[in-house]
Amino acid sequence: MQGGDIISSLLNACLLERDGEDCVKMHDVIRDMALWITRKFEATENTFSSQRNTQMP
Repeated sequence: MQGGDIISSLLNACLLERDGEDCVKMHDVIRDMALWITRKFEATENTFSSQRNTQMP
């Protein structure tokens, strides 16, 4: 799956919102939940990273 397809899927699932023509944003509650899940998983499995305020190409 390509990055644009993933972004589209997240927009369709209402996990991301459009913030202008070339930007998306994630509601703080969804972001906090995602970080909580990754911290739980990271403790036993792999490493994750997150970025804020990035723009889509």
